Amino acid sequence: MRYFPLAPIVVAVPLIVELASGEAPLGRGSLIASSVADMATRVSTDSRKGTAPTKVAPMLVKLTHVQTEPEYTRLAATLDSTSRTAIGGIPGITVLGEQDDEVAAAKNSHKPVVVLSATLQNLATSKQGDEVEFLAKVQYVIYRIPGRDVAAIVDGSARTRIPAIQVKSKANRQQIEGDVASSAVESAARRAPAALQAISKK
Repeated sequence: MRYFPLAPIVVAVPLIVELASGEAPLGRGSLIASSVADMATRVSTDSRKGTAPTKVAPMLVKLTHVQTEPEYTRLAATLDSTSRTAIGGIPGITVLGEQDDEVAAAKNSHKPVVVLSATLQNLATSKQGDEVEFLAKVQYVIYRIPGRDVAAIVDGSARTRIPAIQVKSKANRQQIEGDVASSAVESAARRAPAALQAISKK
């Protein structure tokens, strides 16, 4: 089973942050075994294998719940957890609690405060010969607080191809959808530091 991370895309409004283009090679392999079909899914990870995440200036971040289409609400809790772990792992970032108010935090702290609003924009499958391709796309919209001005938009994507015979069961298909969607969240989170660092300089 092969993951092919798509080329990074970062679009800023009005700020534009350009990241290195080209497909990122697979990093650490996170193998998630299926109890139904004895298979594993390799989750795409940071292209800079062996290096620490990019550090940004001290900043407070409020994460919204990852938005999904109704048919994928079953993935929401997993994607929220993946997002919190990935963004919280960026050096310099402090993730506010769910009950913390971002406006109050901006008034009481000298650190910049932003809101990261994530959306699972696409989760699709297509038949490729004797394999099924799963593709997920996630987008973070970054708002500057106070004012909620859109400061940047960061996209992440992930895909994998699985032998069709291994995705006939609903359980297997749903597991792979979750794995690919989580990988897309991680992809977007890996691209967030450059945008956050640029925002902190404004």
